[in-house]
Amino acid sequence: MKNKFTVVFCGFLTSLCLFTNSLFGQDLHFTQFPLSPLTLSTANAGDFYGTYRVGGIFRSQFNGSSDVKGYSTMLGYVDAPLPWAFRSQDWLGLGIIYANDKAGIGGLGRSEFLVNVAYHLAFDKSGKNHLSLGYQTGSIGLKLMDPSKLVFYDLTSGLINSDDINLINQKKSSFTEHAASAHLQLSLSSRVRMKFGFTMAHLGKPKAVVTTQGNFRLPQRQTYFGQLDILLTKTLALYPALIYQVSAKQKEFGAHALASYQLQKENNLRVNAGLGLRQSDSYQFLVGFDYKTIKFGAAFDVTSSLLRPNNGIELGISYIGRIFKTPNPKQVIICPRF
Repeated sequence: MKNKFTVVFCGFLTSLCLFTNSLFGQDLHFTQFPLSPLTLSTANAGDFYGTYRVGGIFRSQFNGSSDVKGYSTMLGYVDAPLPWAFRSQDWLGLGIIYANDKAGIGGLGRSEFLVNVAYHLAFDKSGKNHLSLGYQTGSIGLKLMDPSKLVFYDLTSGLINSDDINLINQKKSSFTEHAASAHLQLSLSSRVRMKFGFTMAHLGKPKAVVTTQGNFRLPQRQTYFGQLDILLTKTLALYPALIYQVSAKQKEFGAHALASYQLQKENNLRVNAGLGLRQSDSYQFLVGFDYKTIKFGAAFDVTSSLLRPNNGIELGISYIGRIFKTPNPKQVIICPRF
């Protein structure tokens, strides 16, 4: 059975590589996408060993030049597994995301408040092998901070008033987001774990405009991802991961691999370093560390496209809390013998 899943996974990776042609940024995306699990897959809510998980990620890009107004993104999340399910070995997951993004000369702001619900269908009593299904909904708001800084074609023609800029009197709008995900997590051996899946976002193609006219609808976005956890020795591990996204005619492919070395077993102190790429766009350098249930990562993107030298930097952190029940044994009174 494990060999069959291995073949399926290899085919999955090959398909991603063959169908990748070009790269474009789409919505919120991160170099360290494993550190933003709820945006990667709605089914990741509650998919961890612990009582709760909190985390956040910050990204800044295209801020290295005075000629280009870049963007910055801040995202935070919290999620937890819940004991309610149809079977004793299954469990539910619930997660909340808040994100804020600002980009461009006009300061187009984007705020997201999303709720994830997931059901984890275990194949065994341990829950190490399971299928996860997730759904996401919430509100995404768009706001143009300073439309007066935008320059339209009719202004370059000598006109004092722009018909185009006059359409932007609404300045802000919002729409409801719907997304669905599924992923499979398997233990191929005592040293290898695998996770792969997909997400379908912008279901229903919501209308997203900040003008009084226009009927632009967001195209549906498809995200495919795969991750491996490979224990090479008692102290050395390898974590390769990839992501492929499609939205209308835009495509994005990214991959990276982290090597992790354990410095201290008692506190699970590990140092991580690796390399990655975003096809036709950038090369990535990643570093970080693990301490107990804390995971920290930093990434530096070196732009290789025509947009260089506008590089990017990213910082991410997550913490898993574990609350154990205090034993409350029943008292036993032993009657002395006379």
